[in-house]
Amino acid sequence: MRKIETQELTGNSGKNYAMNVYPADMRFNDFIPGVFVLMSGEGTLFIGDSDNVDFYLQKNKVFDTLKDEGFERIGFIKNGSPAVRADIMDDIKPVLSPSKSEL
Repeated sequence: MRKIETQELTGNSGKNYAMNVYPADMRFNDFIPGVFVLMSGEGTLFIGDSDNVDFYLQKNKVFDTLKDEGFERIGFIKNGSPAVRADIMDDIKPVLSPSKSEL
């Protein structure tokens, strides 16, 4: 994986999350679960989670859908538990304020 950087996110609860950041055209290995943050130079576009992040991004044609909005980076927090991923998303959404609630 071509990681650009690691960012430390602080959720609404004060909890910190290490998020690896990749270019928008990144292809993840199959069946890698986690929370993903789709970003432009202006901010957060969308936050989601999946048991298979690459499949989700490809199925939803994320690059094509968001290219006009400056989509350039994918943040990723690896986690296999759907319940924990939901907690992470609930904690970071108020802080990152994504511009889209669905794709």
